[in-house]
Amino acid sequence: MALIGFEYTHVRRNTGEMRQTSVNYLTGRRKDASGNIEDDQSNWVWSDLPKGTQATLSTIGNGFEFEG
Repeated sequence: MALIGFEYTHVRRNTGEMRQTSVNYLTGRRKDASGNIEDDQSNWVWSDLPKGTQATLSTIGNGFEFEG
């Protein structure tokens, strides 16, 4: 079974540094953001996924270790 997307958010509690990733396998696009929770702004960068990139439930394995 193929996935249509993937979302990831990471916040460092001691520094407030934040990273976000949003992947849309249907459109072949990915956006990444970095910022800080203090200023509540993120700098988004769009990129294209390599052709043929498609995650499935079997390729994810342990969901806590999956990185898109």
